Amino acid sequence: RMDVSALQADHVCWRTESLEEYEQLKSVLCSVGDECKLLIESEIGGRPISTFRLATAIECEEHSSVSVIEIPSPKEGSSYRSGLEHVEF
Repeated sequence: RMDVSALQADHVCWRTESLEEYEQLKSVLCSVGDECKLLIESEIGGRPISTFRLATAIECEEHSSVSVIEIPSPKEGSSYRSGLEHVEF
């Protein structure tokens, strides 16, 4: 077990299983107005990755929160299950 209580989370990364799921999730997050703002969509490693800022941060622990979520589309030829992939500090 790793103690991260003294660290501030930079972002959480949410994986998608397919390009279609990536596009759907990006569309939903872009449609919620001021609750979620697309900061950037870049091509990294030959695939799109979107980064969003949430108006209401996700509470992780009593004194820890994160307001940035990163959503990468899967790499071509790779298989990923949807879900939380990592938290970066």
